[in-house]
Amino acid sequence: MTQIQIKAPGSVFDVPLDWDDDSVLAADETISTSAWAVSPTGEMTTSSTSIDAVNKRTACFISAGTIRRTYRVTNTITTSAGRTHARTLVYQVAVVGV
Repeated sequence: MTQIQIKAPGSVFDVPLDWDDDSVLAADETISTSAWAVSPTGEMTTSSTSIDAVNKRTACFISAGTIRRTYRVTNTITTSAGRTHARTLVYQVAVVGV
């Protein structure tokens, strides 16, 4: 079951992913590229993407979004071994703390 995280429309979230946490990558394998995508497009945005090659992590910031909409944020990586992996996180935009 996919865990849905709640995000306020005005908040900016740091979205870190640890690709070494479940042995996805071999011991000598590193992350070569990282691409972030949001679906549906045009409302929630990603910025400040990064790769931490030493610790095998990727990250980005997500911002904006429309109240009562659900978004899928997907990070797709390519490794030094030429393999491709993807992870998707789900966010619902809502008014928080009212």
